[in-house]
Amino acid sequence: MLTQCTKVLLDRIGLKEDELHDRDDHLELPNRFIAWHAHLINIGRKKAVILVNNETKNSVLIYGPVKKDFSNIKNLIHDAIAEAILLKFESTLSL
Repeated sequence: MLTQCTKVLLDRIGLKEDELHDRDDHLELPNRFIAWHAHLINIGRKKAVILVNNETKNSVLIYGPVKKDFSNIKNLIHDAIAEAILLKFESTLSL
C-alpha cells in the first residue's frame, strides 16, 4: 500500500519527502486502488488523520491519535484502512 502524506503530516512524523518511495508505479490500475493520501488536521482540541483513497475517494478518519501513535503511524494507518474496508464489506452483506 502507498500512503502519500502531506507536508504537515510528514513534519509531524519526522520524515522528509526524499526519504519516501517513488509513487509512479501506483498511477496505473490496479495499483491505484491501494494508493491513499493522508493529511493531519485539528478537530477542536484533538488531532485527526484523514485518509482518502486515490481511486475510489473513500475516506477513513483516525480521530485523536496521541503522541506515541505517530511513532507507529504506518501500522495505525494500515489497521484503520483494514477495519474500514471490513466494516464496509460487512454492511453490504447484511443488506
